[in-house]
Amino acid sequence: MPASDAVKKITLCILDILKKYSDEDHPLTSTGIIEKLRQSGIEIERKTVYRNLTVLEECGYSICRTGKGVFLEEREFELPEVRLLMDAVQSAYFITGKKTRQLLDKLGSLCSEHEFKALKKQIFIDYRPKCTNEEIYYSIDIINRAIIENMQITFQYLQYDANKNLIPRYDGKIYQVSPYALVWVNNMYYLLANMDKYDNLSHFRVDRIKSASSSQIKRRPVNEIEGMGRGFDPAEYIRGRFAMFSGPETRIQLKFNSELKDIIFERFGTDALVSSDANGMTVTANVLVDNAFYSWVFMLGDRVEIVSPDHIRQEMANKAKEIYNKYHI
Repeated sequence: MPASDAVKKITLCILDILKKYSDEDHPLTSTGIIEKLRQSGIEIERKTVYRNLTVLEECGYSICRTGKGVFLEEREFELPEVRLLMDAVQSAYFITGKKTRQLLDKLGSLCSEHEFKALKKQIFIDYRPKCTNEEIYYSIDIINRAIIENMQITFQYLQYDANKNLIPRYDGKIYQVSPYALVWVNNMYYLLANMDKYDNLSHFRVDRIKSASSSQIKRRPVNEIEGMGRGFDPAEYIRGRFAMFSGPETRIQLKFNSELKDIIFERFGTDALVSSDANGMTVTANVLVDNAFYSWVFMLGDRVEIVSPDHIRQEMANKAKEIYNKYHI
């Protein structure tokens, strides 16, 4: 190995050692660094350690020198950021247990070994339900590439049978769709796509997709789909849905007790069309009026009222009567 390459290798090895083993509570002495290098088959002198630390500092790495040793002061991700990412991975149903463990290990490499050990005690919660479809990474890659390359994809779609096994729907039917976006909603990962015979968007759970592949057919332009003539904003699209079902949206008015401000803005966003008076707050929004919407209204009880349109208001009254009749003695 040329001498210049050997010097670069030593510098990179020292950087890796600092990343993996050092933090504010665990500084490394030059002796400690030399020992770590020796374990990798590299023999150097103390002055070489200091020279390489200076090189790293000149390259922009923030290395704190203390009386107890040195440690990497700044990292690409701060510890709270790593914790947030780990919690998101751990809680995501659509990531299998195996992939969850692999991702957590990779995220752990963003902090020191000591910090990762402390985090593992807090986040490894194995009782949370996880999907079992190990193809999800492959499916995401295929879908993402198809969106970038403007291509359609094909796949089978899974459902549970009576024995709790995931099997292809409709005897293995092959779905062919134009994909437009991947969105994370209610702890599930969804593909938003169009099936040629329909003039709307369909939603497919990515953890239920099997045998995805590119069809090498150009996808349908999204502006040809009904309601998408002005373009497609996934964030705006999912805002009006209380569950990921397809269907047209309806402009409604809801009147809330003023105490529900947090619920209003978390559900409809801080830019929602809201008016206030002494009797409460009225929200005007476009929503998909389905069973999930009515269930949400039921959950809030008498603290919310559907003001308009009349047919939605009447449907809510009908559902309330049906429930009353079921439980009335």
